[in-house]
Amino acid sequence: MKKIRKFSLHQGHLLSTEDMAVINGGVFLSDYCDGSNVGQPCLYGTTGNHHTGRCVHQEMKSEGGATTTIIHQYFCQKDPE
Repeated sequence: MKKIRKFSLHQGHLLSTEDMAVINGGVFLSDYCDGSNVGQPCLYGTTGNHHTGRCVHQEMKSEGGATTTIIHQYFCQKDPE
């Protein structure tokens, strides 16, 4: 079992879910992906059927005549087994 050093919080300061995961020896799994967490661990799935993965960014380009549309997608991609 990992020994935790004693620490104190200033009054009115709360720990985030990320902080609590680290203190408990775990990894925070985000349930959404965006530009700020690409490459970080994430969680996806439906009730009772969850998987872990990494947040990824995908860029899709659609060209139609003189117009080019670029779509940025962020999603949780399943970890390779």
